Amino acid sequence: MFQGNPTPGAIVEFIPQDEARSKERKSSLEIIRAYGKVDDKGEFSMISHVPEGAKPGVEPGTYVVTISWTKPLDPTDKDSGPGPELLPARYQDPLTSGLKFEVQSGSNVVPPITVMP
Repeated sequence: MFQGNPTPGAIVEFIPQDEARSKERKSSLEIIRAYGKVDDKGEFSMISHVPEGAKPGVEPGTYVVTISWTKPLDPTDKDSGPGPELLPARYQDPLTSGLKFEVQSGSNVVPPITVMP
């Protein structure tokens, strides 16, 4: 949620807390990350990208959450590039987002995430 409204199309990323805090930056291929795309209702499901490909869900653990929200420069062109970032820059950086989530074994529901201007 941003300014009281859902953020359809926003990308929510879960980065393992230990990786987010590490001073040694690994390539994105070395870190198992999970992503979800926010729908029109403000809901999302996560997919983890692992060396073998992609799988639904997220492994149990503590994650730093980042969020990026852009809209296409030309909504009528499916190949249009992304427009400017619509959320404050601190939410795209795992060191400054201030967002965390603990994933437990089994089904998890992330409470609404409210992003402030």
